[in-house]
Amino acid sequence: MTCVQKFISNNFGHLQKVCAGVIGEDLGDDLLQDICVTILEDNGQKYRDLCAKKELMYYLLGVIRINAFSKNTRFYYKYKKHREKETHAEINWNDIREEVTDNSYNEILRLKLAHAETMLDGLTWFEKEVFKIYYLHSHSLKTLSDATGISKTTINQTLGRARHKIKRNKTQSQENAKACEQKV
Repeated sequence: MTCVQKFISNNFGHLQKVCAGVIGEDLGDDLLQDICVTILEDNGQKYRDLCAKKELMYYLLGVIRINAFSKNTRFYYKYKKHREKETHAEINWNDIREEVTDNSYNEILRLKLAHAETMLDGLTWFEKEVFKIYYLHSHSLKTLSDATGISKTTINQTLGRARHKIKRNKTQSQENAKACEQKV
């Protein structure tokens, strides 16, 4: 048994807890399995060197974090991608809509929410979700990046595209309203 195999065997329970804590109980075991398979298939010298230097745990913690949140890993494509559509709810957007009642203040709020959803119609699903989470929860780029594991650059570019599309939708709506007024 190699140093790496002994290390994984001796620390498997701890690594399981870490994976479950990072990504949740339902995907934690899958994440750990995928990382172990990758390491054991590789037979790379770097793992043996890290084990000899007693730095393998630190390295594995980074690998766990990257695999849990990156959309460019085998774990994402194998396990997480297929569950994303099932688990992504309309975060707090539906909750806000359900809280709205029929009094006049809430009627105005309901109209504003309906208008906001109309303005978001031209956006992709990802752009809508990032936009909603960013603005409804008053996130900064850093806090949203930390919460989702998506880079600040990607979030910023997504928000920029969303704002551009919303402005374009707003301009088109205003032009359509003017055209309707002129016809009347």
